[in-house]
Amino acid sequence: MAFDKQFKDPVYGYISVDSDFVSNIIDTPAFQRLKDIRQTSYTPLFPGASHNRYIHSLGVYHLGRIAFESICSQLEEKLKEINSDLNISEIQKIFHLSCLLHDVGHAPFSHTGEYFYIDKSNTLYKQLLDSVDCTDFSADFDALGTKKPAPHECMSCVVGLNMFPNYFNTPFKRNLFARCIIGMTFRFNEKPPKRISGMTSEELKDNTKKYEEFRIRKVKTELLNCVISLLNSSIIDVDRLDYIIRDATTIGFQNAQVDYIRLLGGMRIVEYNHSLCIGYHKSAISVIESAVYAHDSERKWIQGHPSILYEMEVLKNAMGMLTNIFATESDPNPLFCYESLTEKGKCLSIPVPILSDDARDLVRENKLWTSDAQMLMDKKGLFTDDCCGGKENVCFIQKFPISLLADEDVLYLMKQFCKSGLGYEYFARGTRRIPLWKSEAEFRALFQERIGDSSKAIKTLEGDFEGLVNYCQENVADKLS
Repeated sequence: MAFDKQFKDPVYGYISVDSDFVSNIIDTPAFQRLKDIRQTSYTPLFPGASHNRYIHSLGVYHLGRIAFESICSQLEEKLKEINSDLNISEIQKIFHLSCLLHDVGHAPFSHTGEYFYIDKSNTLYKQLLDSVDCTDFSADFDALGTKKPAPHECMSCVVGLNMFPNYFNTPFKRNLFARCIIGMTFRFNEKPPKRISGMTSEELKDNTKKYEEFRIRKVKTELLNCVISLLNSSIIDVDRLDYIIRDATTIGFQNAQVDYIRLLGGMRIVEYNHSLCIGYHKSAISVIESAVYAHDSERKWIQGHPSILYEMEVLKNAMGMLTNIFATESDPNPLFCYESLTEKGKCLSIPVPILSDDARDLVRENKLWTSDAQMLMDKKGLFTDDCCGGKENVCFIQKFPISLLADEDVLYLMKQFCKSGLGYEYFARGTRRIPLWKSEAEFRALFQERIGDSSKAIKTLEGDFEGLVNYCQENVADKLS
């Protein structure tokens, strides 16, 4: 694959991307939309945290190339050993596409907005299964039960498969692409055939053949799972690695330094507990520790900071309000859906009263054609400010076309419909509430000396706080709405 288009990146210098991916994916509206999706919700704490999902996606692609290159020769060698029909170049291309498109379905304001992708009918999950259209993918996905992948991962699969179908023209490509993004490995529950004493030579030969076939399927599955874990795993992967490094660089947070070249260069395919998985050369041990510490540090001191959590709740409140405003019986989730992410988009609409509140009172009293109504008309108070006439209609339909849904669209709608309450605090920050403590360390400083380490005392304290929260929610709900 020839990488002949370069992007200047403040973290890695130059990122090289195949020109085919640039013209057919990066330059499309679906991918350019990511420039208007914020990477984090950290701006209340770090005003410079203005980087977006676009540059993050390029960064993950860059790290993914390095990671795949580190295991490529081993992968190729092991596939040859089992005479597998898998094509290493095809696997590499699908993996690169997965890295590039892993966030293409992100909601406005990133993780804050993705909550609204899930409706009562689980429409997103159905779209995902239909898009992949593969039996074993559906079976493994259903087997996850309630532990489903993040909504933005599912939507990224749907967007990638439907907007760039030419890259995924076989079931295997669709299957591997989706699994890489959502981090769902291939299940392998087969048991090896057992040798039974007293077998004839023919039976022994047949048993040996079956065992070899079993071993080939097992190795093939485990190698594909190694590739999947490069992008999405529980500890270290190229997605997590990029945002750890990029967030710290952009916002100025003094986090642990992560030598990503040494870390990714040390990746190996190793055997552990009789299975193949991703391991690391001993030279990368110190970097692994730094990467884990950096992730935990960001999670504890930034993601869990009350100012950031407050901002997320403000936005969630506003997004929930907007969803309720535009929802209909036939379209309960009109804003945060696949259609709104497309270039064609969809048209949101709400009924707007033509008559003013006073005029509607007259209608209810059957006095619209009386002198009272004439006096109201003379005062220009018969109709709403948004209407220029039309006595016979009670309301008109106001339309809001939405396409390539991004942060700016939600902000525009918030300015129109969230002019009071919790949602408006995104703009009017002077009315925000102040937390009693800002971190676990501060909590312990306030209470641990008084209550000690007794689990019973801590549970009692937690119960008291839960009671206080419930009281506030029940009695102050009107002031927060």
